Amino acid sequence: FVPTKKHECANGSTCCKLHSGLYGCCPVSHAVCCSDDKHCCPGGYTCDVEKGTCDRYGDQVSLSEIIPFTRASTETYVDCPDGSQCLDYETCCMMDTGHYGCCPLPKAVCCSDEEHCCPEGYRCDLTSETCVAGDVRIPMLKKTTAARRHQNTQKLTNLDEKIRFIPGPPVRGNP
Repeated sequence: FVPTKKHECANGSTCCKLHSGLYGCCPVSHAVCCSDDKHCCPGGYTCDVEKGTCDRYGDQVSLSEIIPFTRASTETYVDCPDGSQCLDYETCCMMDTGHYGCCPLPKAVCCSDEEHCCPEGYRCDLTSETCVAGDVRIPMLKKTTAARRHQNTQKLTNLDEKIRFIPGPPVRGNP
């Protein structure tokens, strides 16, 4: 639970304070929240915000972005190739339905199973259902359904009902 106890980060993620003073979820279990209040690193790593890396004994992985809990009324959206939309801090990824979905991370890697995604700088290991960068393994994230526009009104639907963050199954032995 986060300090406000109004929100909860999903299993496999860590609560971090954002620059705004609100809280969000880092998509890494037992993460280190970086001093810029925007990024996080796997446990045992040190944030190097200037280089955009997480460092540990010569091993480097990309910083992960902290995902806000709630949407501000001024948030913007990105258009996916099929006309659906994701929030601007999400990534459009093809889903097994033939439509696009939203990975709850910016610049995410869309996995070839069309169900999961990984943070930038990680690769998908479909066999173990983990995201891998160096010797770091974190659970894959599940994509959510993208918002669709009504053809006649161009009004967005289901954004308020979207689930923001659904990690894959926990992986044993993670930091």
